Amino acid sequence: MPRPLSVLADRWFDGDHFRSDPVRIDVDGEWVAAIAPAWAAPRDGAEVVDARGRCVLPGLIDAHAHVARRGCITRHDSPSLTQLGANLQTALAAGVTTIGDMGCPPGLIRVIRDFTRDHPTAGPSIAAAGPLLTAPGGYPTYYMTRLLRFNLIAAPCRDEAEASAWVDQLARWGMDHVKIALMRDSFWGTPTPSLDAATTRAIVAEAHRVGMRVMAHAHWAADYRLAADAGVDVVMHSALEPLDEDTLDRLRDAGTMVCPTVWSLECQSLGAETSLQEDAAFARRISPAVRRDLRRFADAYRASPVDLPRIPGIQGSLSKARMAEGMAISVANLRALHDRGVPISYGSDGPFGYCVLSEPFRELQVLRRAGLAVDECLRAATSGAAAALGLRDRGRIAPGLRADLVVVDATIAERVEALDQPRTVIARGRVLGPATLAILARTAAANLRGLAVNLRDAARYWGAALAAELAEGPLGKA
Repeated sequence: MPRPLSVLADRWFDGDHFRSDPVRIDVDGEWVAAIAPAWAAPRDGAEVVDARGRCVLPGLIDAHAHVARRGCITRHDSPSLTQLGANLQTALAAGVTTIGDMGCPPGLIRVIRDFTRDHPTAGPSIAAAGPLLTAPGGYPTYYMTRLLRFNLIAAPCRDEAEASAWVDQLARWGMDHVKIALMRDSFWGTPTPSLDAATTRAIVAEAHRVGMRVMAHAHWAADYRLAADAGVDVVMHSALEPLDEDTLDRLRDAGTMVCPTVWSLECQSLGAETSLQEDAAFARRISPAVRRDLRRFADAYRASPVDLPRIPGIQGSLSKARMAEGMAISVANLRALHDRGVPISYGSDGPFGYCVLSEPFRELQVLRRAGLAVDECLRAATSGAAAALGLRDRGRIAPGLRADLVVVDATIAERVEALDQPRTVIARGRVLGPATLAILARTAAANLRGLAVNLRDAARYWGAALAAELAEGPLGKA
């Protein structure tokens, strides 16, 4: 149990609005106990964090990330236990106290989620999905390796019954939410198999019945409309074609949230053009292997006058002009969504290339370009992201909520870039300090336990699937 804590603040963002009334935020254990006037009598034995002259925010929430991913883009990027530990530490140090993981081997992420719950200074709290439910041959199965398929990164659903059964399996595995793929065209415009309306509705109905929210990977207007009509809770990723008035109305009327993750795609061109991997501050946030990978990507980008370098998941040719057009459309769509009253959530979709978990201000800069005010950007990264993940105990500074707090420069009221390099991070009532050898060793051990659990779960699943197939086939009937 952490010792009592008092945070002195004269500027703070409560999760909805900036405040300038001087207060003392009292923390007992993992929870905000009270918000008292600044002149209230000091509490005996409480540790004091003096944040006056700066600004106190709720802990940031990344509603879409992949904590086990390295971030490489010139080759297929499989989960990395070493990178997983580094991602947890760097994200937490950047003030990200909760992550919605949207794609990880389910046994691994389950163990890591429980580990960070028990060791708050090891990394952000995690709300987990997995495997992603998709159509046979649909995104992302058409480019996945056999190893990723074995480790249950994605699960094809042939019909409504199979889809509902998979939702029940996810619930038994202890997943927090369901992620589905609605992507009827590839990034370069060729048709791909995608979940139909009946199967999508079956997934949503069963997920809501067992108390899980549904997040949809989508990039096209028709997929956005299907998500809204089927009752999907959050659409993940920006639309790469203009959203018409009818689509905007459907999303608003259905209460569907959008987590646009624009920077995760936009940064590939901008990062290569500016050689961001050579920036000293950015280079410290990536591993040497990822930096070498980004150098290869930047070299290939500059050597190709017309097309983007081909990367895993984008097997067809995609021109730089089409990419730029898609990113401009994404920002315009984001502006239209915001103007129409569709709630927006922050999510990074990192790490991927020049998009890393430790730089949340990059995506918020995109939101600013789309016309969101600074307080609206911060709302998207706190209370809005909490709502996207269905987490009612965080995202705001208020008595009874989790004591996840971040102290940043006071200029945050004018510039989201002030999120870079927080002064103090408090995770569930604990002031974050440098990572110790003990916590790093425990994280490594948890990673290995997670790998073992996932191998066990995958072997059981595939063994049962094989037995069922044999029982239905000629050998089983014999």
